[in-house]
Formats: sequence, structure tokens, C-alpha cells
Amino acid sequence: MRESLTNTAKHASAEHSSVALTAADGHITLEITDDGHGSPATTRRSGLANIEKRATIRGGTSEFRSSSSGTVVRWRVPYFLTPSTRTENGLNL
Repeated sequence: MRESLTNTAKHASAEHSSVALTAADGHITLEITDDGHGSPATTRRSGLANIEKRATIRGGTSEFRSSSSGTVVRWRVPYFLTPSTRTENGLNL
């Protein structure tokens, strides 16, 4: 997330950006959008490659879409719930 927000602040000339985090269907999805001027695919730098690598390592995917009206970066990874073994005052947390 930090990488995407840094890119927005440094390069997009955006007036607005948003961050959405959702958990559904066994996946966590992080989507960052902005209304900046976009970036051509040919200017993909190491930051976007790192985002993609981090998703892949975790069994997920990343997506980068950019146009003259803004950019969307979506990062989706599976999550696994395990029963809590931590207790407090005799209650499972």
C-alpha cells in the first residue's frame, strides 16, 4: 500500500486518492485508486514489480491499470483463518 500511495504522491498529480480494503471469498483485496494523469505501461518501475512479487509470493495477484483519468492498483491475496488459542479472562479471542 505504501508503494502505491508514494507513487500517487510523487508522480500522479492527483487531486484525490482512495484506499479500499475488503475481505471476502477467502481473499483480502486492497485497491488504491487516484484521479491523476496516469502512467504508461512502459514506465513501470521497480515499485510496481515489488507489489506484483509480494502478491505472487503469497499466492495472490496484482493488477495495475492506468489511463489519462487515473490509476487503479489492486492487490489480492488469500487469507486463512485459524482458531484463536489466545484467551483473556477465560474467553477465547
